[in-house]
Amino acid sequence: MRGWKLAGVGLAVGTLVLTGCGGGDDRVTAEQVAEKCNKDSSYLTLGSDKKSIEYNFFAGTQAAEDVYNCLLKESGAPSSVDYKVKETRPIDGTQSVSWDGWEMNWNYGGSGKGTRILLEEK
Repeated sequence: MRGWKLAGVGLAVGTLVLTGCGGGDDRVTAEQVAEKCNKDSSYLTLGSDKKSIEYNFFAGTQAAEDVYNCLLKESGAPSSVDYKVKETRPIDGTQSVSWDGWEMNWNYGGSGKGTRILLEEK
């Protein structure tokens, strides 16, 4: 009898764990991120495939910073992504990083050219 009780507890715990791993469609899409972050920015464009966002980031204005920070927040980027982007020099060329179903590529063209960012839903 004791074995059945333990098996029942194991089954209940297993069910709870598997229920939490549902992998439903609650993941945010590039289209949703673009809608939320495009605050009248002529520098942010949703790709025709609706799975990529192009952003020409010219730091220095609050509006540009807001759009950039929104892209990172809404896509769930770890804080290390912000650090890597802001530490990129023109000589570094195109950089990339991936996390939780997203990939971001960027390059810094120097003052006056800003940072070109491509954020893709994978």
